[in-house]
Amino acid sequence: MIKFDTVCIRVKDMERAYKFYSDIGLKPLDKHNEGNDIEKLFELPCGIRIGIVEYKFHGEDIYGKNEPPAKEGFSGFTMTCIVESKDEIEQYAKVVKDSGGTILRGPTDLDWGAYLLYFADPDGYVWELLYIYPK
Repeated sequence: MIKFDTVCIRVKDMERAYKFYSDIGLKPLDKHNEGNDIEKLFELPCGIRIGIVEYKFHGEDIYGKNEPPAKEGFSGFTMTCIVESKDEIEQYAKVVKDSGGTILRGPTDLDWGAYLLYFADPDGYVWELLYIYPK
């Protein structure tokens, strides 16, 4: 049986990424992070962990060299979180923008009954926040 544990993302600047994810309200796992310069973990309210790792370390693990191949544009991968209210999305939009993230779309209503925000972190990773209206 496979148990989903951590989404690991490669970042160019650990300090900048750590500050961004802290500023938007993710909970740092201090016990793991203390003295750990290679990887920092955050926990989402649903229990899934987000790990940030500098390119130089993660690239070596994956590719056997310090820098993985550079990629341009959208990777085809988003991290989606469901929130409990439309107001929560509005608040995240402000916090993301104030923290150095980029609003890609929204906040906006969708035809199928949801309220949406797409944003990118400072390294370009795309997050989707959704509030699904009660039926």
